Amino acid sequence: MTQGTGAAFFPRTLIADDLAAGRLVAIPLADSAPLYREGALVRHPRGGALPMAVQNFVGIMRDEVAAACIAPEEKTE
Repeated sequence: MTQGTGAAFFPRTLIADDLAAGRLVAIPLADSAPLYREGALVRHPRGGALPMAVQNFVGIMRDEVAAACIAPEEKTE
C-alpha cells in the first residue's frame, strides 16, 4: 500500500483522513451488503468512578461511533 500497489481492508474510521485527503481511494464493493463490525468499550467492574479523562474519552467515542455508522437494525435503504 505505501508503495502504491495492492489493496487492504481497514475500518473506515482508521483511514477517514487518508480518504478525505486523497491519499487512499475506496474500492466500491458492488452489490454487496454493508459490512458491520461489533466492538466494545470496556472497563474492570470494580474500577470505581471513571476519571474525568476517561469520561471524556468515552464521550468522544460515543460521538465518533454515532457519526460513523448506522447499526444494522437502524439501517435504511
